[in-house]
Amino acid sequence: MIFLLFLCSYLPVFVTSVEYYCDTDRFPVVTDFVPEDCDNSARFYYRENVVNDCFPACVQATSKSCYRYYTSGSNDYTRALWKPTCLPDETWAPKQCKGEAANGRCFCVDSEGNRIFGDAFSLDADDMTCACSRYRAALEASGDHVFVSLHCDSMGNYDPLQCDVNSEQCWCVEPKTGDLTSAVLPMNLMTKLPCYNETTVGSQYLRQCESEVYAQTMITDEFNAHGTERVNFETVLCQYDGSYGPYKISSGILYCVWKDGSSIGAYQVEVSSTIGSVNCNCACDTKIYQLAGLLFSLSCRSNGNYASLQMDGNLYYCVDSDGFATTESSDDDVCPEV
Repeated sequence: MIFLLFLCSYLPVFVTSVEYYCDTDRFPVVTDFVPEDCDNSARFYYRENVVNDCFPACVQATSKSCYRYYTSGSNDYTRALWKPTCLPDETWAPKQCKGEAANGRCFCVDSEGNRIFGDAFSLDADDMTCACSRYRAALEASGDHVFVSLHCDSMGNYDPLQCDVNSEQCWCVEPKTGDLTSAVLPMNLMTKLPCYNETTVGSQYLRQCESEVYAQTMITDEFNAHGTERVNFETVLCQYDGSYGPYKISSGILYCVWKDGSSIGAYQVEVSSTIGSVNCNCACDTKIYQLAGLLFSLSCRSNGNYASLQMDGNLYYCVDSDGFATTESSDDDVCPEV
């Protein structure tokens, strides 16, 4: 082993005046170092191209590291059916894709791997950056904004037209990056911007769902200013594109809803302390697949989430919250805790 490591440390690495670099095209790295050499129980994980961007090594991950994600339930990252795309600083890449290229899906996530708005079938996701969703999620998490009116498209990219209802200003941006591409104009001159499209935008920037929430926000602020701390409204959630979803709460019942605010099937549940675990991903996917003309064969729970245990003929397998397999098909009808 020592001899092999000496060879691969001598041949492929070259020294410049700035840094080492690794020419693995000319000199492939040869080593008997394997993932099993890393102690997973002590949070060490096998990663390639670590030492001098060339050699594999065991890296100890932090508690929120992208590399600590397990899908097999066996605490072995190397055996997971799906591995997230991680950035060099161990945070999650904005776009995560699951499944095969032909029928897989891509989703937007925050730096800790929590799913946020934005998804697409893998075949349509080449230009998907999730930059808008990442930025909007950060704005909302900061708590510095009473109302965030940034618009993202269905893939988590920026809508070309952006307006801030707080400052009453509008401007045009590059969809993949959000870079400014026009002058900033008062909101009442929105229609003069080159990116304005009457068909897709209409005469009002805020969409129906956003208008409801914005009105609630303004009324609540007014009541709070006069000493009333609690104002009761029907709970309405809006997506980053201004549409409804993923659910609404009325009379103590949580309903999974589509973008137009209509209920999806009979997916509903009484509001309780478990509301934080409801995502309606499965209910929404039944609609997405239907509109795409694709067969949807997975089972949903009554609350609209994916059932963790699925059947493949007479065999069982487990799926994650996005509906993708985390175990191979087998006779085992119990899903491991993740």
